[in-house]
Amino acid sequence: MPTLRLGTNSNGYNLGNRYQPSFWGGRQMTHWLSLIARFDGDIWKNIKGADATLDPSTEPTKDPLLQGGRRLDLTFRANIHPPEGVLNGQAFFVDVVKPMYQSLDGPQLRRRWAVRLGWHWEF
Repeated sequence: MPTLRLGTNSNGYNLGNRYQPSFWGGRQMTHWLSLIARFDGDIWKNIKGADATLDPSTEPTKDPLLQGGRRLDLTFRANIHPPEGVLNGQAFFVDVVKPMYQSLDGPQLRRRWAVRLGWHWEF
């Protein structure tokens, strides 16, 4: 789903648009466990305009033309739905994320990997 930035803020700039396509497939292993593999794209554009109080010559991270980038992540997820007991009606997940491609426009932090843990209460 794209995030389109319209207009500018009170400092005379706006964040760049962001596009995040995703493609995934999964398999139900048991009645309480499913496994999912997903490709997540992330494209974020440079900032348009600039805050006049920031000086990019003193710190490159303040340059609005060095804020964009592209990344393709491969994510593996395990969804766990306890079928009975005190945890029945709740769901847990574990994501392991590994970037397959990264291209950053400026001095930004690269992602090496990530882990996400989550809990849902289903009703």
